[in-house]
Amino acid sequence: MDAPVLEVKDLVRRFGDQTAVDRVNFRIDAGETYGLLGPNGAGKTTTISMIAGLLQPDAGSVAVLGQPLTTSRKSHIGLVPQDIALYPDLSAREGMAVLYTTHYMEEAERLCDRVGIIDAGVLVAEGTRDELVRALGEKTTVSFRVNAGPEALTAWRADLEAITGVTGVLDSPDGLAVVTAEGPSLIAAAVQAAEQRRVDVVGVDVTEPDLEAVFLHLTGKALRD
Repeated sequence: MDAPVLEVKDLVRRFGDQTAVDRVNFRIDAGETYGLLGPNGAGKTTTISMIAGLLQPDAGSVAVLGQPLTTSRKSHIGLVPQDIALYPDLSAREGMAVLYTTHYMEEAERLCDRVGIIDAGVLVAEGTRDELVRALGEKTTVSFRVNAGPEALTAWRADLEAITGVTGVLDSPDGLAVVTAEGPSLIAAAVQAAEQRRVDVVGVDVTEPDLEAVFLHLTGKALRD
């Protein structure tokens, strides 16, 4: 396996009796954008300052392309804390890794290949958006707007409950809503069952879990707090 462009190992930084960064580990491969997210005071800025060489760690190491961080090797990393780039002259050439922090979860979901969530100096979770959502166990809600009589709707409810991956069927204002860990992939089976029961599906709404839900669950705070 090729060496990562950036590798952080067991990074520690203390300020007096306070441990601001506590054994943080992550790696960023070539061409990858990695989002480091956390509430205010979580240790993001301290971590980035050590990676940038602006602050010496009390323990741990930062390596670029398998070698200790040097000024010349910083050109392989784009460090983007919030809205300010530490290295505004960095080119976006192929192979660079980008370490990105933001107060806007929508940006992180759109721009980052993987995300690390840091809280109280500890990296509490890491992965792609989908991996983090699955690990949390959050469910997708698929709401069906339908035209149907009560008997047909009752029969269709039983069909929905029997579909693999469905964990619950709820009443909704215009029909039924399905709770599932499978995402929207079961829509076809639900619609097919509706047709067999002569239930007319006139609309479908999908509400999926997101990084904001993961972040709130892990830190107890919204990203902008």
